[in-house]
Amino acid sequence: MKHAIALAMAAAFLAAGCKSALKEEAKPPAAGAAQPAAPAGLKGPFQADADGFIRNWLFAGPFPNPGGRPQGDENAPTACRGFAADLLKGEAQYVPQAGKEVPKDGGGKVVWKAIVSDSDTVDIASLIDSTDDTVIYAACWVELEKDTDVEIRVGSDDGNKIWIDHKPVAVVHEHRAISADQDVHKMKLTAGKHLLMIKVDNDWGGFAFCVRIVTPDGKKAPNLKIWN
Repeated sequence: MKHAIALAMAAAFLAAGCKSALKEEAKPPAAGAAQPAAPAGLKGPFQADADGFIRNWLFAGPFPNPGGRPQGDENAPTACRGFAADLLKGEAQYVPQAGKEVPKDGGGKVVWKAIVSDSDTVDIASLIDSTDDTVIYAACWVELEKDTDVEIRVGSDDGNKIWIDHKPVAVVHEHRAISADQDVHKMKLTAGKHLLMIKVDNDWGGFAFCVRIVTPDGKKAPNLKIWN
């Protein structure tokens, strides 16, 4: 069963452990809202593919995500504590950059790196050594030449959180296989660069995500450029 609850309660719900799917949509960023400054040295511009899928990303992970279902038990309750935790020590205001280090609780570190997916779907399993009970972040800057009504369409295995310009867009926490356009977020993006960041979690099995930016009729957003 999917439960819709107030966004203000989402963090508390996750911390307590998600016994069922959570889907929560935040109010989209307002057109004209302040856009975060992009760091110097971004690579690009790159093109999204013909269907608007983003293939060029910054990637950080894996981070631990304890509390998932026991292997093979699809109906077990979950906590997924890495998904609930702020592993960047300031997710909402975080500015990723290639080469930037993120200390991990308990020791060690993760370094942001640029990646290019060879398909619409980013296969996280091909990027890290272990996928069970883990969580990752990915980010890029999307640039538009003029104010545009868009849909950010997301698919993920398992759940995801997504931010635009440091503003939360949605929290989707459910164990599922990936398909394109599972989650659709409608908004107006102003001309210029916008920071898009996604967090994806996994307990076991497949681990992947895909994001595309299209107009309301499903066509690639015009003159869309990607930076990382």
